[in-house]
Amino acid sequence: MSNYHKSSWCRCSVSQAVFHMASWLNEAVSLGSNGVTSRQCTVHIEGPYGTIEHIWSKVKSTAAFYDAATRCVRNGEQPNATRKDLIDAFVETRGSHTDPEQLAHTVRHILSGTLVIQIPCTLGRISDFEDESQQMSSLLVGQSQAEWEKYRLSIVEGFLDDVDGVFKETQSLYADFPES
Repeated sequence: MSNYHKSSWCRCSVSQAVFHMASWLNEAVSLGSNGVTSRQCTVHIEGPYGTIEHIWSKVKSTAAFYDAATRCVRNGEQPNATRKDLIDAFVETRGSHTDPEQLAHTVRHILSGTLVIQIPCTLGRISDFEDESQQMSSLLVGQSQAEWEKYRLSIVEGFLDDVDGVFKETQSLYADFPES
């Protein structure tokens, strides 16, 4: 196994964890909207309670951020001139199921309990999510795109520490690449 893969097992960035969880959750919503029922597909997010709770809170904050940005785009305010700019900023060439509008939609569905997605932590309330989105809009409206980007990055900065090898064990079970 390469040193890159070994080192990636030891530390996971919050940004990576949020991106992956958001992608999985958005994909589950896409499946549901394409006729896949909860009897056919249920999403379970597993891991240490504190870690999952931390990542979920960052997913919600990221969704609130993009909800606020989308609202500003629709109102003709900063940070981005068009919806395409917003999507380009969100996707960052990382793949499908990462539409910023879809993430807020997904979080709202999860918080309302309309999806069969099991996240083993306190989920929160829709009203708190809406309040966070509105506060971000109020805080950042009229700011430069650079300020919005700085704020977005502050949401997902840092690393998740590998507690007792949990990330390494989990990644070794589900990794898309074989150990060599």
